[in-house]
Amino acid sequence: MYIISTLQCEKLLGEAVVLPGLRSELEALRRRQGRIINSNALLFTSVSLLCKIYYYLCCKCVILFVCTKS
Repeated sequence: MYIISTLQCEKLLGEAVVLPGLRSELEALRRRQGRIINSNALLFTSVSLLCKIYYYLCCKCVILFVCTKS
């Protein structure tokens, strides 16, 4: 059997009032983090694509250079 003092009860009631606000803050943080993850994935895809284009263009330049020297 638990005996809770009035002071403990008031403290618990005060903490219970804060919980809905914390829940909404955590949900907002989760949404922001999801957007950041999606943004980073898009950035990675863009950089990867740019690297592939750069590699392709470098190969073309080497081939053109070799062909013009022959």
